[in-house]
Amino acid sequence: MKTSASTPWIIGTAAISTALLAIAWFLAISPQLDEASLAREQAVQEADRNDLLEVQIAQLKSDFEKIDEFRGTLAGLQSQIPATFEQAAFNVELANVSLGTGAFVVDVTTSTSTPVLASLAAIPGVAAVTGAPVGLYAVPVTVTVLGNPTATLEYVKALQTATSRLFLATGVSLTGQDETGASGGRPATAKGDAEIVISGYVYVLDADAAPAPAAPTAEEPAVTTS
Repeated sequence: MKTSASTPWIIGTAAISTALLAIAWFLAISPQLDEASLAREQAVQEADRNDLLEVQIAQLKSDFEKIDEFRGTLAGLQSQIPATFEQAAFNVELANVSLGTGAFVVDVTTSTSTPVLASLAAIPGVAAVTGAPVGLYAVPVTVTVLGNPTATLEYVKALQTATSRLFLATGVSLTGQDETGASGGRPATAKGDAEIVISGYVYVLDADAAPAPAAPTAEEPAVTTS
């Protein structure tokens, strides 16, 4: 049997075609597939980003619809912790609590305010506080009231719950009274009445206070080589 003379050409042509296909794959087809895959990944990421933006926009829209509610909450917080002490207004509130409970306010004293962060830092064993508002001050207040035990105890409760100011009671002392007449600005008392001294804090938030400078870090000892 004779072998066709065209067989080597067929084999050569097939080899060249295979080589051309391989070159086309590496130079043209494969990069295009990679680009298509990258484009799909970017499209998925963009779709996820759009979904997140839609959620955020919906949340902002919902928050905006409640802006009056937020303003009311802010106003309430500002009345609890105002920018200044406003002692006259605070005294009026103390008098209103007196009218509501029947306890007589004998005396109100205040002391110099101190930064809340500094006060906490001075307490042994208390870790450093981060994230607390700068400009938050505690004003020590002592209120002395006189009356029957029920009225004076109601005053202690109302002072912490029935005023617009945030008041933190830190100490309460009670002294029993005998029957005495009114004198020195004090009302008459019956046996069994009580004088209660309430110690605590009201707070002031100075929004314009500058942040305290960061504490300097200790320098590392120099490393020497011999």
